[in-house]
Amino acid sequence: MADLNKRASLQQAMPIVHSFVEMWNNYEAALHREIAQSQKNQGSEPVKRRKYSYMNYMLFYRVSSHLSRNKSVTMGELSNMLGVPLSTATRVADWLVSEGYINRLQDADDRRIVMVALTEKGTDMHRTIESFAGERAWEILSCLTPSEQQTLFKLIRKVTSALEKAA
Repeated sequence: MADLNKRASLQQAMPIVHSFVEMWNNYEAALHREIAQSQKNQGSEPVKRRKYSYMNYMLFYRVSSHLSRNKSVTMGELSNMLGVPLSTATRVADWLVSEGYINRLQDADDRRIVMVALTEKGTDMHRTIESFAGERAWEILSCLTPSEQQTLFKLIRKVTSALEKAA
């Protein structure tokens, strides 16, 4: 009986997963357009003309969110936060430095320690993504009543907690 319930739940869940994947693809495409427009308005070189034609904004956002809360972190902390080896975190940092989004800093007490921090350009990009995400979330959630929104947030926190425990 439990197997039957699990299969039935999976059959109901998979269309939702597919919808989320499709929605995420649309979200990333719209985010790319929004950032390109924002850069055009600021007089910056459009992303499509750069070495990385489709910048991974979600990777940038993961890093920038962490840096905006912590001001600066060591490369080891960045590696742990991303869940990748130090060599991969170094390549990510190299990319973000080359794009002008972060700076490398030396620790005043121990010159062997390399820190990374957002630049003004990185902070601006972070704010652009946060604004875009907030506006899209509001558009999506506006179909729900305030009570339904609170229920959804409660359920998302519950699922998030389970995901954190599973990790």
